[in-house]
Amino acid sequence: MKNMSDDRDSPATEGDLKGELNRLRDDVLKAIRDSQTEVLKAIHGLMQTVQNRIQERDETMASLERRMSTIESRMLEIEKRLNMPPTAA
Repeated sequence: MKNMSDDRDSPATEGDLKGELNRLRDDVLKAIRDSQTEVLKAIHGLMQTVQNRIQERDETMASLERRMSTIESRMLEIEKRLNMPPTAA
């Protein structure tokens, strides 16, 4: 079978064109899949970073809530000792 690349001056056959189109299609599909893979990898990395930040914020909030609770308990004890009614928030 004669190939287009064998002789540039000879006309291309239908089979030659179909083969070339199939090769181009395969190349485009591979490029698209590679691009999708790269995008998914980037998104995964970003999501890991976001998840870590959210976890850090949650831990910070929990720590602040524990501290606030401790302060409120201590203030209540002081108010009891001084016989002061708690003020409305």
